[in-house]
Amino acid sequence: MQPTSDERRTAFSLMRWIIYFCILMICVFSMWYFAGLFKEKTFEEYGVIENLQLVFLFISALSFFIQSFYKTSHRGLSLLLGSVCLTATCREMDAWFDELWFLGWKFSLIFPVLAFGYICRHFNNFRKSMVKFCSSSAFFMMYTVAIIILPIAQCVGHKSFFMDALGPISDPRLVRRLFEESTEYISYILLFLSSIEFYITLIKKTTKNTFRKIK
Repeated sequence: MQPTSDERRTAFSLMRWIIYFCILMICVFSMWYFAGLFKEKTFEEYGVIENLQLVFLFISALSFFIQSFYKTSHRGLSLLLGSVCLTATCREMDAWFDELWFLGWKFSLIFPVLAFGYICRHFNNFRKSMVKFCSSSAFFMMYTVAIIILPIAQCVGHKSFFMDALGPISDPRLVRRLFEESTEYISYILLFLSSIEFYITLIKKTTKNTFRKIK
C-alpha cells in the first residue's frame, strides 16, 4: 500500500524535526566540550560561546534577507525578521558599538524601522503573510525562542537573581540546581500550556466533528 500525500508530508516534517533536535543536541554537547577545552574563557565577553551566538544570529539575519529577494507576499515579514536578527546581533556587540558610536548598539533600531516602512507600503501582503505565518511551524519555533531568550535567559542571567537565590555562597551544587530547577520550572509551565493547546486544536475539534456526524 502506497503512502498517501498527507503521510509523506508528515514523514518529511517528522524527519525535519528529528534533524533539528539532533543539531540542538550537538550544540549542547559542544558547549560541554568547549567548557572543558577553554575553561572559564568559554563564556567570557566575546568568548567562544558569544562568538558562536553572533555567527548564528548573523546567519539567521542573512537567511531572512536572502528570502526577502523572492517575489512573494512574505517579503515584508522576511525583512522584519531579518532586521530584528540584525538588531540582536548589534545588541550582542554592545561593548564594541558603545565605544565606536555615541548611540551605541541602539543605532541598529533603524533596521526594524526601515522594515516597518516597507510593511506600511505593502500592508495587504504583510497581513496575508502574517495569517499564514502564525499557523506555521516556523512561528511556533520562534515562539519557543522568545520563551528561552526572555523568561529563561533574563531570569537566570541577572546577578540579583543569583544573589537572592544563593546568597553570598557560590557552591557549584547550588548553581547547578538553580539552573536545572529554574529551566525545568518554566519548561513544565510550557508543557501545561501545551496540554491546553492540545485540547483546543485536537480534542475540541474532533469532538465537534463527531457531534456533527451524530446529528
